[in-house]
Amino acid sequence: MSIIPVSNSPVSPPGSYDNPPGAPITTSWSPTTQSIFETVNESGQSAILQNPVTDVIGGLDTNVSSIMNTVTNSTCLSGGDKTTLNTSFGDFQTELGTLLNHTNTISGVIAASQGSSSAGLDQILSVGQSLNVISNTVNGASGCLAILNGMTGLFSGDLLNSYGGELLGFLSDINNCLADVAAIAARLLEMKQALAGIIAADRAFFTDALAKLKQAVLAGLLESIYRDPCGKFLLENAIGRTSLLDKLGV
Repeated sequence: MSIIPVSNSPVSPPGSYDNPPGAPITTSWSPTTQSIFETVNESGQSAILQNPVTDVIGGLDTNVSSIMNTVTNSTCLSGGDKTTLNTSFGDFQTELGTLLNHTNTISGVIAASQGSSSAGLDQILSVGQSLNVISNTVNGASGCLAILNGMTGLFSGDLLNSYGGELLGFLSDINNCLADVAAIAARLLEMKQALAGIIAADRAFFTDALAKLKQAVLAGLLESIYRDPCGKFLLENAIGRTSLLDKLGV
């Protein structure tokens, strides 16, 4: 029985997702752990961690700003076309900012803020490591669930680079008075939705993983409660279904 959450991200996780290297669970602070803690405490998480897609997102953001300036100054486009394109590019740029914040959070560059929809690196690794222990115990074999590899926003660089090529094509069309405004606006909407899809799939993946961890904890808790006379009475006479009681050996 493998405890593997499912992601619907448009970005495929790397090959190591199926059988990645494991990491030991630290039960006490070593000098290395203390040194890492001191660095994070003094300089922040960005001193030891990085977002692998920061540069490509930043490059796209710069390109979009440049294109919007070109649109504004174009002598080929009508006022309505300029409004349509700048609105579409602006919406895409806003989604890029959301993706940057999301990937900064899941990569650990910044800590998850209270109420954030994106889980922080510490939460992701904690859940993943706990699922790893449970999965190995259930399967009776070594292995690991690298939950971070399922957070595919960190591996979206190729997709984002392909968008950079499309933006250059848009810029060329605008400069040469060949822009199909409706087609560009429609494509920008598709690109924006794809970025939103990556973020949504990452969040759903972590939510699913957390739910599976809670279910695993509940399973162990019910077995533990059944060993207590009061808990046993409660399960047998009130809340326990026949299917549970059969598994508990009633």
